[in-house]
Amino acid sequence: CFFGLSEIKLVPAPAESELVHTFSADKVYYIQWKNTGANYITENRDKSLTVADKKNSKYQFWKLIPVEGKSHCYYIQNVVTENYIETCNKDKNSKSYIYTSTEKREYYIGQTTSTSANIAGCYYMSSTDCADYSDESKNPLALNKDGGSNGVLTWTAGHGSEGSYWKIVETDEEYQIPEPPVHGS
Repeated sequence: CFFGLSEIKLVPAPAESELVHTFSADKVYYIQWKNTGANYITENRDKSLTVADKKNSKYQFWKLIPVEGKSHCYYIQNVVTENYIETCNKDKNSKSYIYTSTEKREYYIGQTTSTSANIAGCYYMSSTDCADYSDESKNPLALNKDGGSNGVLTWTAGHGSEGSYWKIVETDEEYQIPEPPVHGS
């Protein structure tokens, strides 16, 4: 008996089936910029990512497909175009815009530990080819809403970089093909 303990029990590492996945591939999500209610990640026809007001005729519906064998890791796929968000492992500058691609890119989706009212409960998304992608305290590169435009670009996450935080909101809404414009005579 050591310090009054009657037993010491060693617990094995979690099995693959016990990995942590917060999101399901069977659900559809909006990715909303931090605590605003009007900025949703949108894929444009040129495959660039921007934020825009919520509208069912825009490419704003996303699947988060868990990566087998890895906790908190997902492929982020647009439901309509079936494209995936490309890597955010780019130079951190105002020209490092993010696009989609037909190739899968693995992303770590981490919930912030910050208690700031602006980002509490929000997530950062860093592609797993970035250094320190799973350690928010080391300011990993992540998806960020550009402060000077509506573009989505590479910037760092971390408690001092609130532009890199997002709410992930499950939705039952569906994409609607836009109505063609009505032309006058």
